[in-house]
Amino acid sequence: MTTIRLGAARILMSSWEVSAFVSEDGFAAEDLRRGRGCAGAGHNRHGNCKETGNATTLEKSLMIARVEVSRLQERVDAAKSKRKDTEAAVNLGISTKRLLSALDEAEKL
Repeated sequence: MTTIRLGAARILMSSWEVSAFVSEDGFAAEDLRRGRGCAGAGHNRHGNCKETGNATTLEKSLMIARVEVSRLQERVDAAKSKRKDTEAAVNLGISTKRLLSALDEAEKL
């Protein structure tokens, strides 16, 4: 696990997510980058909303996150069924669950 800071937010990243940012190779690399980037932006907006009370940017981030969750779930299914890539399916699934968790947390505001 690696922790990065994005504004006031602290984002935990697993080794496969860090690898996706370091290397552009692999079926799931772009998807992992998109998912973690979306979660990071959501965490940042969530913190800003708590501080300022302005939920405008948070709402935009939530809309993007919902679309990204659907996209990631499709990629998990593709990794399982079409590519038979269990490792990619598991990694994408965990990253999707993390994004869903961040989305749920942000929606509570």
